[in-house]
Amino acid sequence: MLHSLRYRHVCSVSFMYEDEHDDRFEAAARLAEVHPAQGAKALRSIVADEAFDPDIRSEAAARLAEVDPAQAAAPFPSFAPRAPRGPRAPQAPRAPQAPQRW
Repeated sequence: MLHSLRYRHVCSVSFMYEDEHDDRFEAAARLAEVHPAQGAKALRSIVADEAFDPDIRSEAAARLAEVDPAQAAAPFPSFAPRAPRGPRAPQAPRAPQAPQRW
C-alpha cells in the first residue's frame, strides 16, 4: 500500500510539472492586469526562458507588447530571430592552384 501511495504522488507531481509553465504564464498575465510593471517583468522572464514551449513564449511576448511596449522592443538574445542576411557581393574568380606535393 505504501508503494502504491508513493507512486500516485510521483505521478501527480509529474502532471503538475507539465502544467507549471501554463500556470506561470497565466499568473504573469493576471499580474500584468493588476500591477503592469511586475507583470511585465514576469512576462519578460517567460519570453527569455528557453525551458518554456515556443507557443507560450510567443503568447508571453505578445502580452508583454500590450503591457510594456518598451520592454517588448528590447532584444531577447535567445528568442529573437536573426535578421536575414542580404546577398553576398560577388567575388573575383580564383586562379587555379597547382597541387601541393609534400
